[in-house]
Amino acid sequence: MPLSKFQTMNTNLFPFISDLKSTRGEVWGFLGNFLGNFARSTRLMHRVIATLQDDPVVCKEAMRSYIIAMASCLETFYRDLYVYVLSQDEGSLKRVLADVRDKATLAEIHSLIAGGLSFSEIVTGKATFGSISDVDSFVSKLFHPAGYLDTLQNYEHICLVPSRSARKVHFKLDDKWRSNLAKIFESRNALVHDANKPFHLSANAMASMETTVLLVPQLTAELVSKKFDGKGTLRIRDLPVLILIDDLLSDSWRLG
Repeated sequence: MPLSKFQTMNTNLFPFISDLKSTRGEVWGFLGNFLGNFARSTRLMHRVIATLQDDPVVCKEAMRSYIIAMASCLETFYRDLYVYVLSQDEGSLKRVLADVRDKATLAEIHSLIAGGLSFSEIVTGKATFGSISDVDSFVSKLFHPAGYLDTLQNYEHICLVPSRSARKVHFKLDDKWRSNLAKIFESRNALVHDANKPFHLSANAMASMETTVLLVPQLTAELVSKKFDGKGTLRIRDLPVLILIDDLLSDSWRLG
C-alpha cells in the first residue's frame, strides 16, 4: 500500500480528531451511528419522491444531496469502525502503524492523550475513507491476510430480518455492490466540487445504490463482531438483525 495515503500528523489535525470523538459516542456504537445517520437521509429522499415526484428539478437536486449523504455515512462508519477495532485488536494496530510514514512526536501524542483521545483515535485520524480504493486499503488491515473486499464478497450472512417476520435467512451481496460503492464515492467527489455537473439517477439505480449502502456496513459489522463477542451489532436470539430499506421507512419505529 502506498505510504503516501496516510496523512501527515500536524497540529491542524488535532481539533478535527477531537471533534470526531465528541460526536461519535461510545466506541462500539459504529453500526448504530451509521443506521441512525443513514435512516435520516433515506427518509428525507423517499419523502421527496412521494410528495414532489412531479417536480423533476427538485427530485434531481434531492438525489445529488442523497449521494453526498450516502458517501458521508459510509466514511463515518468506516472511521468509527477503525477506531473500535484498533482499540480492541493489537495485531491490527501493529499492521496499521507499520505503514504510518510520518510518526507523531512524543509531545504531540502526550498532548492528544492528555486531551482525552485514545491512541486508536490518533492513528485513525491519519486514515482516509473517501474512495473504494482507500476503504479497501485501510480496512484490509483489519481483515488480514484475505483483505476486506474479498472477505465481504465471499461472506454468507446468517441473520434475522425484522420486516420479514424475523425469519432466519442466508444472505450474500449481489454482483453490483462493488461498482455501486465505487460510483457513490466517485459521484460524491464530483458533485461536491462541481455544482454545474448534471446528475440524475433512475429509480432502479437509486434503489440498488441505497441498498448497497445499507447492507455493506451491516455485514462488515458482523464480520468484525465475530472477533469481539457480537459487540456493536443488533442481535435477536444470538443472530444479527438485517435492517432493510423498508425498515428505515417504517412509521412504526425509528432509528436515530
